[in-house]
Amino acid sequence: MNTKLTVYFDNPFWVGVFERLDDGLLETSIVVLVQSQRIMRFMLLIKLEQESGKQENKKASKEKREELEQLKFEKKAGEKEGKEKGALIKNGGVDKVGYSLDLSKISIEAYKEILKNQYLLPSRKILHQDMDSSFDAIHRCRIRNLGELKNALSTAQKLSTFSEKSGLSKDYLTILRREIGSIEPKVVLIKEFPEIDEKTMDLLTVAGLKSSKDYFEFYDSLKDKNEITQKIPISEDKQQELYCLCDLVRINGVGAVAAKSFFDAGYKSVSDIANTNAEEMLERVSAVNDIKQYYKAKLGTKDMQFCIDFARIIVSVEENFVIL
Repeated sequence: MNTKLTVYFDNPFWVGVFERLDDGLLETSIVVLVQSQRIMRFMLLIKLEQESGKQENKKASKEKREELEQLKFEKKAGEKEGKEKGALIKNGGVDKVGYSLDLSKISIEAYKEILKNQYLLPSRKILHQDMDSSFDAIHRCRIRNLGELKNALSTAQKLSTFSEKSGLSKDYLTILRREIGSIEPKVVLIKEFPEIDEKTMDLLTVAGLKSSKDYFEFYDSLKDKNEITQKIPISEDKQQELYCLCDLVRINGVGAVAAKSFFDAGYKSVSDIANTNAEEMLERVSAVNDIKQYYKAKLGTKDMQFCIDFARIIVSVEENFVIL
């Protein structure tokens, strides 16, 4: 069996091309390597496979088998990233991020830092206790990113199994699962947005666009925004406003009414919220509400900071591809 590895830099990624010739059969795979450390681990995988081929009649140690399986898992993850990059290139280099977030792009270490700086509801304060030891336990279970952690806690049975494996209590993991869920954008019905008239709603419904997710992904998918007017005869201003509102409700805790108040205050996107400060945002939003009376509750800087923090998470995931 002969193997060959070629590594080259395709900005901003390192790409590995692995070729293996075995009994006249050529196998190839392309792996996108996001971190330099993963390049070394990928080369280690090849070395282990070579040793496995030479000693296939010998019993490998339990430790080496486990390491090989883990490295193979990482190799498959890299191949998946390569396919996603290929899809990006086919789309002309335009990244269609979609309404939802890819939680696999947030590493466990990065999520720990996010959680550490996050304002938590009183019922979730337990997540700030002994964070280092809790996340060390998660690391030991070979959980690499937030998507994997969400999956490991997705059902009562999985959560129970993970509790036994990690040593973390079921109560802690249940609260952690809820907090992870709060990062994912919620879907709002378009009819819940203030000042959406009945005619506009009827036109959107006929087009099959009933929710914030429907409209956001429809609008984002069009290269020529003039196509919207051809499909849905509403004004350009209303088209843009709807897109902005659908973007804003992706922030945790921001519903239809809050999104409208933010929009009227001059915040047109998640990015706008991420790049402001709590004091200025509170002043502008409060000034709008004094006139429009969107809500009766008295909001403070903590409420604004809560929105800003979540907006920054969304922007980080979508602009930086991976939070390491």
